[in-house]
Amino acid sequence: MKKIFAALIIFFLCGCTSSTGHLSVIVPPGVKLSSFGLAQSSVKTQVTGTDTSPILLFLPIGQPQFDKAVHNALLKGHGQILTDVRVTDSTYWFIFFGWNQIKVTGNVVDLQ
Repeated sequence: MKKIFAALIIFFLCGCTSSTGHLSVIVPPGVKLSSFGLAQSSVKTQVTGTDTSPILLFLPIGQPQFDKAVHNALLKGHGQILTDVRVTDSTYWFIFFGWNQIKVTGNVVDLQ
């Protein structure tokens, strides 16, 4: 009985993280690279943006969105372009709740 109980606890306290992709450059709509000189731009390295949605009783309430995570990273880094981007997708759940999360980490370039 103790073994079954221990196995159930381990099952309910699980999570998963996977690398979704690695991108060279992310440019939001409306930003034109040709009008700016990238050589004179300031760069902030390893800026992270996330978007998270909850899970209740193993049912997701919404879905985390990639564009919100990118927007969050650009706001944190005070820039317009993300370069050398790593995207990870994580799911964690406990007995009755958990969350899905998309994390975007990269270098933020300020073109102004």
